Amino acid sequence: MSKSSHSVALKEGQVKNKGDIKKIKIAGGAKMAKDVGSLIEKARKELSKLTGLKASSTTGATKDEKGWHISIEMVEKQSIPDQMDILALYEVLFDEDGNLLGFERKSMRKRMEAVTESE
Repeated sequence: MSKSSHSVALKEGQVKNKGDIKKIKIAGGAKMAKDVGSLIEKARKELSKLTGLKASSTTGATKDEKGWHISIEMVEKQSIPDQMDILALYEVLFDEDGNLLGFERKSMRKRMEAVTESE
């Protein structure tokens, strides 16, 4: 089964830290686009609450047969200078109704390290 992705521009006010959103992909079309912003906000808040970490940036949001996958970089360790911060990429999974199903740390890096995008 093929999965199509579309980029979606969010309207101002849908996400508190709109500069943090690097890329939003919605599989199967943009009809849910207006709900993505609130789902991202919920993912950032719930992940911060569960881990005790501060969200740094939202790197993606995709939907598949399992539900919504929201990718968020969290600050694992703050450093001075901040380029030495340790960031962890987490994936948060929500069902169709916006209920949190789980989360997982996928990787860690120093803030100053380049990130390579992969499909």
